Amino acid sequence: MNRSLSRALLLLLVLIGGGVLLTDAASADAPKKSDEPETPPPPKSTTLAARPRALSRSVMAGLTYLAKQQQANGGWSGADLFARIGVQPPKPGADPARPGAMPPVQTDVANTSIAALALLRAGYTPRQGNYSRNLHKAIAYVCSEIEKSDAKSLLVTDVKGTLVQIKIGPSVDTFLAALLLAEARGKMPDPKSEKRVTTALEKVVDKMQSNQKDNGTWGEAAWAPVLGQALASRALHRARQVGMIAAEGTAAPVR
Repeated sequence: MNRSLSRALLLLLVLIGGGVLLTDAASADAPKKSDEPETPPPPKSTTLAARPRALSRSVMAGLTYLAKQQQANGGWSGADLFARIGVQPPKPGADPARPGAMPPVQTDVANTSIAALALLRAGYTPRQGNYSRNLHKAIAYVCSEIEKSDAKSLLVTDVKGTLVQIKIGPSVDTFLAALLLAEARGKMPDPKSEKRVTTALEKVVDKMQSNQKDNGTWGEAAWAPVLGQALASRALHRARQVGMIAAEGTAAPVR
């Protein structure tokens, strides 16, 4: 083997050996890995909302129809009950005492809150958009019912026996009203209406907190009480998000 080749091989061995030594040193200085799985890093942002999609023609047509069904007092009713059970509603002026006559339908807080929430979730508010007046009237109706209610019971209206109450529970009006007012808070067109919404929401939240049972429920007897429980929990959670701080020690599933 000539001298040049020997020098080249020696240099190569030195370089390889030095690399191994450096790698071992780096490994010794590196912190030892635990046997436990690594915790994945948190997402970069949890506050950015997805950009809403443009409303389709079908949705716009539905909103138009919904707005046309609003009553003069700002509320909505469950009038579709008659169509579903195949019974014609009584004509104006009909004698309700007549055998077989159905009681006239009337607006209620639950249906009004659902309708108003649909308009809010579509991107309209009481201060702007094509349905701002509809929303303002609907929220005013809900507030008026809450203002007339007593301070201690869970109920916010004296309207009873509606279809939504039978299905979800007698206090569904309370839960949906809380959700609507929490969504509407901060979106009213003037300080007076904003204060009215805040005061009504405070009253409803207080009703829900003071009537909640130790197991976190409200003891609703209905066909689907779990739905009522979910609405109540969601309403309290949303109320906290807009600054309505719940009292400590309550057992709501979601706060």
